[in-house]
Amino acid sequence: MAHDPAEAPDPEKQAKKAAKKAEKEKRDKVKETERGVETLFRVTLNNHTRLSQIADNKANIMLTVNALMISLLISGPMTRVEKHPEYIPALTLVLTTCALSIITATLATRPKVTAGRSTAQQMKDKTANLLFFGNFHDMPLDEYQRGMNDVMADRDYLYGSMTRDLHALGGVLHRKYKFLRITYTIFMFGVTSTVFLIVGSMLMDSMK
Repeated sequence: MAHDPAEAPDPEKQAKKAAKKAEKEKRDKVKETERGVETLFRVTLNNHTRLSQIADNKANIMLTVNALMISLLISGPMTRVEKHPEYIPALTLVLTTCALSIITATLATRPKVTAGRSTAQQMKDKTANLLFFGNFHDMPLDEYQRGMNDVMADRDYLYGSMTRDLHALGGVLHRKYKFLRITYTIFMFGVTSTVFLIVGSMLMDSMK
C-alpha cells in the first residue's frame, strides 16, 4: 500500500517545533529562577527588618528601665544614704550599672553617618549600592537617576546591589546585637551583684 506524501512528517517543521519548545522551556526556567531569587531577597530583607525592629525595641526597653531605676534611686534611697552609709556600695554599683546600660543601649540604636555619595568610578565598576539612602542622599538628582537607570537595566548589577545592601544590613544588625548583648550582660551582673551587696549589708547590720 502506497503512503500519501502529504502525510509524511516534515523534518524541518519538527526541528522548528522542537527548537521553539526548548526555547519556551528555557524562558520558563529563567522566569522561575528569577522569581525564586526575588522571593529570596524579599524574605531575607523582611527578616533583617524584623530583627532590626526587635533590637530597637529591646534597646528602648533597657533605656526606659534603667532611666526609671535611676530616677527612683535618686528620689528614694539616695536621700536617706546619710542614715544608712552601709548601703552606699550597693547604691553606687546599681547607679553605675544603670549608667553603663544606658550608654551601651544608646550605642546599639545610634545611627551611623555615611558619606551620602557614590563616586562615578564606583558606578562605572558597578560596585555602588544605590539602594541604601546613605550612599546617595548627597548626590545630584540627575546623577542618581543615571545610576539607577544603569542598575535597573542590568540584572547582574541589580542583584549585586541588592546583595551588597543585605550585607550592609547584616553588619548593622551585628553591631546592634553586639551592644545589646553587652547591655544585658552589664544589667544582669550589676543587678545581681547589687542584690548580694544589699543582703550582705542587711546581715551585717542585723549582727551588730
